[in-house]
Amino acid sequence: MIEKIKYIYEFQKYGFQRKTQLVSMLIMYVIGLVMEVVSHGTYWLGMFFMMMSPLFVTQTLYSICMSGLVAASPRGKQIQTSLACLGDLVTTLVSMSILVVLKIVEVKVYPDHARVVLSAFVILCLIMIILHLYTALVYKYYALSIILLFAIICPISYVMGYQSVGESSFVLSFVPASPGLVILFAYASALVGVGLEYLIAKLVYRAPLSKYAQGAAMRKYLKN
Repeated sequence: MIEKIKYIYEFQKYGFQRKTQLVSMLIMYVIGLVMEVVSHGTYWLGMFFMMMSPLFVTQTLYSICMSGLVAASPRGKQIQTSLACLGDLVTTLVSMSILVVLKIVEVKVYPDHARVVLSAFVILCLIMIILHLYTALVYKYYALSIILLFAIICPISYVMGYQSVGESSFVLSFVPASPGLVILFAYASALVGVGLEYLIAKLVYRAPLSKYAQGAAMRKYLKN
């Protein structure tokens, strides 16, 4: 596994507009962190922005495969399946661990809102499973993936309320006030999500890469 992580780091250097994507990821992470602090951890959207950071790894790896020579090579399959999912797993677990620490602090600081905080965290974990499915499909079937993502997230936002600032009062009846079981669920959901992502990636890796998933800059570059 360590050897594969080294491969991921080396391949990242050749990703399209790697520095630009890194800056975008950091900006999104900071915005998410601010939203998380302002809402006192009671809404999922800030956490969602913070958990989007693993997409940076996947995006840069898939951009390498826009080269026909790379995509057709044995490394092309490995990049789009095991390496992309391993990179996603590592960064997801790191991001999730940061959120776990935040949840523990928030539950102690806002004990009256403990179940609200943990309910939002559970919702985020369920959404992250969907995001992993989205990640497995978006670089192949861009339109379908966008429809899938919004078809699930929009109803959840409607039920919880659309506020992105201020505190939410949404509570799941089965969520305990103690964070222990919720933390276990968070890590389990990360493993399940990446596992499903890997299975789907292996099923669809032969499909051509979607230029729309790589952004306008990549599409312009490919035309030249």
